[in-house]
Amino acid sequence: MERRLLGRMSSTVLLLLVGTACAVPHPKLPTEGRPPQPKGDDSDFDRQRLEWIESMHRAAPGVDWRRIEKENLERSRTALREAVSRSGANAATTDGVWLQRGPTTQTGKTWVTAITSDGSTVLVGSGDEAGGLFSGTPGSNSWAQRGNVLGRGVQQLVVVPGSPESWIAVVRYDSVFVSTDQGASWHSPNGLPDEPCGIAVPRLLREPGPSRRVYLLATVPYCGSPATFTLLRSDDAGLNFVPLVSGSFTATPDLWMSRLAPGPLYLLTDSGLQSSADDGASFTLLGNLPRGAGDNLRLAGSEAGAPSFYALRSDGSEATTELFASTDGGRTWKDQGLVPDFARSNGPVTASISTPGTLLLGGVNAYRSTDGGATFTRVTDWGEYYADPAHKLHADLHGFDCLLYKGVETFFADTDGGTYLSTDLGASFDNMTQPGMMNGEFYSTLTSKNDPNRIAAGTQDQGLQQSAPAELAAMSFTQLV
Repeated sequence: MERRLLGRMSSTVLLLLVGTACAVPHPKLPTEGRPPQPKGDDSDFDRQRLEWIESMHRAAPGVDWRRIEKENLERSRTALREAVSRSGANAATTDGVWLQRGPTTQTGKTWVTAITSDGSTVLVGSGDEAGGLFSGTPGSNSWAQRGNVLGRGVQQLVVVPGSPESWIAVVRYDSVFVSTDQGASWHSPNGLPDEPCGIAVPRLLREPGPSRRVYLLATVPYCGSPATFTLLRSDDAGLNFVPLVSGSFTATPDLWMSRLAPGPLYLLTDSGLQSSADDGASFTLLGNLPRGAGDNLRLAGSEAGAPSFYALRSDGSEATTELFASTDGGRTWKDQGLVPDFARSNGPVTASISTPGTLLLGGVNAYRSTDGGATFTRVTDWGEYYADPAHKLHADLHGFDCLLYKGVETFFADTDGGTYLSTDLGASFDNMTQPGMMNGEFYSTLTSKNDPNRIAAGTQDQGLQQSAPAELAAMSFTQLV
């Protein structure tokens, strides 16, 4: 399970320079100003960590440290692009050859799943600081890297069909990039808010079908009081955005629309659930959630209902999350009670396309309801993963996507141990990224002095691993601890 401190080392792949081996100690963590430490099932730890990071930054009057950090990140991305270009042009060099050695059998953190226009290729957003993006087909045991130059993990992703096909990605939680060449190059869209303290993106959606329309919900959570949100729309597959509506909020808002056909756009805010019939230009209030406090909202819907809606309202100060359900299109809501295990700052929730009473939500474990949220059953316990990683979900759920994949309603679950898929409405899952997706996050490695193909590695979320030797090829690794 993920419990991180600043100052860690991370990598999306394990690279070793042929003919060399060295051990590098971890950097020492500061003894003062430590981040908040998780307690028990503290599923709001991510939000606390982000607030701590914000509080730790200092700058002289008139110095915008966020802009400096943004410029530093862009320089890093430029260096990555240049390095990739040089390696492609000069595959053989006199300075040594870098080979990707694995692991081929252990998957790290994933966030989101999308399907490309061919209806077969799956895109998986991966990792945190340097996770990137991968493409492949479940069962092929081969996943290609598509977003290394982004330099950070992809947490949200949509694919817009057409010519050219467009991929829009939310990197980490605060940057947006678009690619029109299947991930070979990425650039920032035009028209995004340019706030002094940056933005966060709680939701990115695309209109289904052949439409080129994309919606982006941006918030400014740290600057000024109160916090504000802006809904933006792109009509050209994410190249350019224009603002539609703005407002202040106490609880972070959320957005939903049908995954099957163009229709109303739904926005959940402190003011209640609103719908738009004019592509987000204006909204009409449908109904309000029961009274209560909160600082974060999540919205899910099922097209098979009127539609049926599910709303989660979290209160970080009380460490609670309430679930509400509506069977009449959001006009009236029933309080389904508290949800005991839900990642309040970025928890995933999704409802079935075909069966309105079926929904999944996640915290440390994944939970499934077939009665509209009245009761939940734990899909698997995280401790079961170690004996059966191919079928039992890894701890810490980051994403749920319910999509039609090859004509079959499929749930995709993104965890700290890769992405799983289910074709029985979430009752059971198979790990589709365990074979072939080399996205492990490594703290340290140690190579045997006697055998350069015998490697031990300490990883985030995947324990202590040891390689199965393979001469100069990518190797499988086994979790020892």
